[in-house]
Amino acid sequence: MPNRPPLPPPPLDPAPLKDMARLLHFAARQGGRSLRRGLPPGTLPEPAIRLADAAFASAERLGKEARRGASALGRAVLGEDAPPPPLSHPEEAAAAARFAAAAHDGLRIALAHLGAESCLVSEAAAQSAWRQATQDSAGQSDSATAAALFAALLAVQAVRETVWTEGGPQPAGAPRLAVFATLLAMLAEPAGFRDLIPAATDIALALQGELAVAQPAALQAMFDEFRAHV
Repeated sequence: MPNRPPLPPPPLDPAPLKDMARLLHFAARQGGRSLRRGLPPGTLPEPAIRLADAAFASAERLGKEARRGASALGRAVLGEDAPPPPLSHPEEAAAAARFAAAAHDGLRIALAHLGAESCLVSEAAAQSAWRQATQDSAGQSDSATAAALFAALLAVQAVRETVWTEGGPQPAGAPRLAVFATLLAMLAEPAGFRDLIPAATDIALALQGELAVAQPAALQAMFDEFRAHV
């Protein structure tokens, strides 16, 4: 009986690796900051503080290197700053991975525009949201897909952690605002959506009350109305 050629390996999904690297980097950065903020002067001797700082700095360097390697892997698989797939054609190749990578960037930009000092966004969760929102989306409009993605991204908690600038504003429902802004910018101009995130975030802030209670049909109508104003 002739030997069969080995099956090709499954496509590589860099999202979980990127999430793990980002988590390590985020935890190390926040640990060092929390140490300095949480300890009143004189609580620990200076040598102990220096030792703790050095440990967190080493962990942060390790996290930064891991994040850089995972990002390079993602670029090799998807391309440099790949645009999201058209929301009217969710069946395109690698659509889930392309959407998740773009959503990660967009959510971070939007949260920074809202005043966040740093944040942790899960690319793997964004992929899961894409699959949930598009599994029965054949033939529907891109704004309807955006409304489904809005609910799915919030349900999977794609925004894992947000750290706000000390003493700065903390908008209520910030993940909701960031998700709406990201999707609105994607609808307005997929290829250049990253540059549109600040303006889309300002629109989300203006719609803050409506977004807090909007049902899918109302969300779709808002996407249709405001995509031309970004």
